[in-house]
Amino acid sequence: MAAVFNLIVFISCAVNAVGFLLVHENIQRNVTKILTVPNGGPWGTWTTKEFCAAGSYAIGYNMKIEKPQGAGDDTGLNALVLRCATKEGLFAGTVHSGEGPWGDWVAQDPKYCDSNQGLHHFMTGFSMYVEQDQGSGDDTIVDFVKFKCRDFEAATPEYDLAIAPGHGTWGSWGPSSASCGPNSAICGFMSKIEKPQGGADDTALNDLTMYCCT
Repeated sequence: MAAVFNLIVFISCAVNAVGFLLVHENIQRNVTKILTVPNGGPWGTWTTKEFCAAGSYAIGYNMKIEKPQGAGDDTGLNALVLRCATKEGLFAGTVHSGEGPWGDWVAQDPKYCDSNQGLHHFMTGFSMYVEQDQGSGDDTIVDFVKFKCRDFEAATPEYDLAIAPGHGTWGSWGPSSASCGPNSAICGFMSKIEKPQGGADDTALNDLTMYCCT
């Protein structure tokens, strides 16, 4: 019985009452590839790995971003949330891995991959809009994230998935990650987040790692 309570379990209701699945932290998934990009920042600590429920994969996302503060300290991207679904299109909750304290969730409705004529698409790669180290200036590091989508079997080409306006305030796009292979898609992630620095320069989210699963 004790082992059961070691799992942190919550129920996430489906969009439009389609149904629900159980989602929990540290679920065991068959990870086939780890996706990284080279332009992440140097500050912060990696959070725990968090995964979609078994048999589900990332189909959409939202970001928590602090707006420009004028003469104040800017942090850019503070958190990312992934939304998950099964290959049949059943909504399976959200995945969240750490969060900086500043900003607001930017999309009224999260951005989703396309699903046409019953062929559901999933997220398969990502890239980050990053401001490089400003030395004695105000650092924000990661300002924005976009993803690649395609069908699960990789029968269709990948395409970009980005929330408006499609870019961050400071910095530039770095290289895209590798992509999940055929019959796999992004199933979870972890974030590298710097804690509040008091009166010093805050940067919040510095880097991301994505996981592909079968």
